[in-house]
Amino acid sequence: MIKYVSVLDIGTTGIRMLVGKIGEDGACHIVAKAALNCKCIKKYNIANEDELAAAIVKITKRIEEQTEIIVKSTYVSIPSPYTGYVRNTAIISDRQPGTVDCDLISELLDMASDTELYENEFLIDVIPCKYVIDNVTNVHDPIGMDYQESVRIEADIVTANVDYINSLQRCFATAGIDIDGYIPLSAAMKNMLPEYAPGKKSTLLISMGGGETDFIVY
Repeated sequence: MIKYVSVLDIGTTGIRMLVGKIGEDGACHIVAKAALNCKCIKKYNIANEDELAAAIVKITKRIEEQTEIIVKSTYVSIPSPYTGYVRNTAIISDRQPGTVDCDLISELLDMASDTELYENEFLIDVIPCKYVIDNVTNVHDPIGMDYQESVRIEADIVTANVDYINSLQRCFATAGIDIDGYIPLSAAMKNMLPEYAPGKKSTLLISMGGGETDFIVY
């Protein structure tokens, strides 16, 4: 079965959509892209929900015209001012020795996400930072590793502003498009950076948009 995934970036001067095809190897290959001028974002706020909803409909139609792919759902970007990060940890130490599998990782992620949020916060993601297997630290891919005593995760709990999320959801509901998930731009841009040794370097990343500029330090 062919699987497609789409993502929509909402900026101050327009919106952009990419559609990718997931290959058998799990890699994503871009098969369509479209951009549309839209100035419904003012100072990071959605100033006109009806205008944004209409733009979402129009850009999905452009994708359909290019590829005959009907976009029914998409991931959507969240601007940096509306996202927050909280570091949290979780540990499993009450099990018999075994091997780390996907079920155990999912359980750790659920445990790490179980943190108290403020009323204006909406949980959008849990991003693993590192794992600790027994006494082995800084493990990035623990699947298949054996453990004797414990498995611990350190993760970033990513939140977004509730009012902004509610506004987005109204726009997409009007457009008839489901939201698969939310992508914080500050986390997405981190993937553009080279790998540095922990504690050795810091990097300032500047994202210059049509109406706003973001400064993010990693």
